[in-house]
Amino acid sequence: MPPARPRRCPDAGPRIWLLCDQGSEGPVWTDERTAEAVAVAAMTVYRARQALVLEGMEAALQRKPRPSKLVRLACSTPPPGRARWTLKLLAAEMVALEVVDTIAPETVRRALQ
Repeated sequence: MPPARPRRCPDAGPRIWLLCDQGSEGPVWTDERTAEAVAVAAMTVYRARQALVLEGMEAALQRKPRPSKLVRLACSTPPPGRARWTLKLLAAEMVALEVVDTIAPETVRRALQ
């Protein structure tokens, strides 16, 4: 049985950045050591660093939208002339409602799993 994944703390991003502060000699702590200290997976540490570098501090601090709007939409009455929502229809409606700029039907499927 694989080890349980640690649960992510909502404030893990800033804590990870502080522990991973990098000087001229390189990172102070490894991703593994930081993950252990913050009680997250090493991949979470990697992604937090990557988000900070690629998106900047403000964007990295903002939480990503949760799928609650998607779930609410999927549970609602389908459009007229349709018996049920399809992944393609859900994706198109999420864009039409300006919840997201773009979204693929496969992303909708994964979010609804």
